[in-house]
Order: sequence, then C-alpha cells, then structure tokens
Amino acid sequence: GGGPRRTGRLQAIGGFRCARDGSWLYDASGLAGTADRFRLPAAGGGPDQRTTDRADDFAPQASPDGREVAFHSWRGGSRDIYVTPLDGGTIQRITHSGLQNGLAQWSPDGKALAFTSIVPPFGIWIARRDASGKWGEAKQRLQGGFFPLWSPDGKSIVFSETIFGGLILRMPVDSGSAGISIPGGGSWS
Repeated sequence: GGGPRRTGRLQAIGGFRCARDGSWLYDASGLAGTADRFRLPAAGGGPDQRTTDRADDFAPQASPDGREVAFHSWRGGSRDIYVTPLDGGTIQRITHSGLQNGLAQWSPDGKALAFTSIVPPFGIWIARRDASGKWGEAKQRLQGGFFPLWSPDGKSIVFSETIFGGLILRMPVDSGSAGISIPGGGSWS
C-alpha cells in the first residue's frame, strides 16, 4: 500500500474501523499493555488513547454521526457491549446478560445496535435506545447467526449463518424469518 504507516511494528491490532467521513481510524490495540481503544487521524499524526481500563476493549465501531463508539469489553466480568461518547463522557454498559456479546454494529439512524452472542444461546441481538438516549434491554432477534450488518435503510440485517462461513442470510429487523441473501442479487429492500 502507498498510504502512511499508522501503527508500530510490534503493536497488536484487535480490529479497526474507519469513521464514515474518513477522518479517523478507530482501533483496539495493545499499545498500552492491554487492548484499549485508540483513535488515529487518517491524514497522519499520533494515536489518541480513548480508554485506559485494565480490561481489554475490542472491535470499536463509530456511530453514524461520529459522536460515539460502541465496543465490547470484559470490564464488567463478561464480554458485554459498551458505548462511549468521543468527547470523553460517561461509558454506558449496554448489555448485562452474562452472555458473551460482541461485534456491535450501529443502525443507520444511530438508535440501535445489533450484535452477536458468541456462546450459547448463539444469535443476533438488538438493543435500542429511546429519545432521551437511554438504552433498553437487548432482545434476541434470531437464534443462531453471527456478524450482523444493517441495511442502509435500517429495515433489514444480513448475517452469517455460522461463525466460520456458511450462507449469508437476510432478515427484517423487527419481525419475520430469515432468507438467503444472494450477493449481487438485487437491492437491500
């Protein structure tokens, strides 16, 4: 690649994402000894450490408006989903289930998160927040399924049938069964 080097030679990266506007890279790396979240300016410059908890933080995902980041962490004793504002505000714990939740993905409107439970009961879960910003209890939308991704209009989710491959399926967000999603086979609607 012709781009600038963004990490150190001995730095372990636990996944990174690019902000929707392309201005920042968000990563979870071991630069500080544990996997903390960092933000790096895409145009160049040093890392901006966003968390310092002793527990590891993984899979940062910037919100659609770029004001928050969702991630999963062991900081509460089990792998749970958290959201934190980028301005340094309070970290909110979204799940308290004791399940191993991870890989949260924002809905296009920023009002919901879809995520995976990676131990039984496997599945796709959705947490929603109300107009005041308070997150409600996550609800299991589908038993089974991994790695959910929202459609651009927020009406459906595609996901992997199994954790290691399998079919790509699509389901309506609120109700209805999943069906096969054929790559390149039409629109998201």
